[in-house]
Amino acid sequence: EITRFADPTVLKLSSNHFKSVPTSICNLSVYGCDGILCPAGTCNCDGRQESDSSPCQVCDDTGVMGAVDCRYLDTGRVGGAMTADLNERRILSELYDACNGKKWRQQTNWGDVHKSLCEWDGVKCASNMESVQHLSLQSNNIVGTLSSQIFQLPNLIHLNLDDNPDL
Repeated sequence: EITRFADPTVLKLSSNHFKSVPTSICNLSVYGCDGILCPAGTCNCDGRQESDSSPCQVCDDTGVMGAVDCRYLDTGRVGGAMTADLNERRILSELYDACNGKKWRQQTNWGDVHKSLCEWDGVKCASNMESVQHLSLQSNNIVGTLSSQIFQLPNLIHLNLDDNPDL
């Protein structure tokens, strides 16, 4: 019986294809069912609400519960710092995908939904905020076409892409 888990934080259920959660386990979390898995049509980088500052946010095209991939976040319908973080994650994830990120020389934590984007190789964030200020990806085997989306990072003040001859 799943209700034997008194602490919902030990349940790691995100990034699956759940269509429902037994309501009997929702009372395990102070956030109800959102604390077990975000509802279909929403997402959160943890796949569930774990604090007051990390609610499940409206996303397009998630279709399943516990979505952690917020690439399709509709930022026009959501507000707050979480939205900025998710939008910046989307922009950086698109850069990674479009520019052959799996073959980058330094790519630690890129795309890891369980890590702050400030922990991604080459990313430095503004003090006390989860917002990209410096992006240093020099000599990193980046190939492809750089999207203008990169310039929509709201606090970006330094961009170093030196020595990536195939970019």
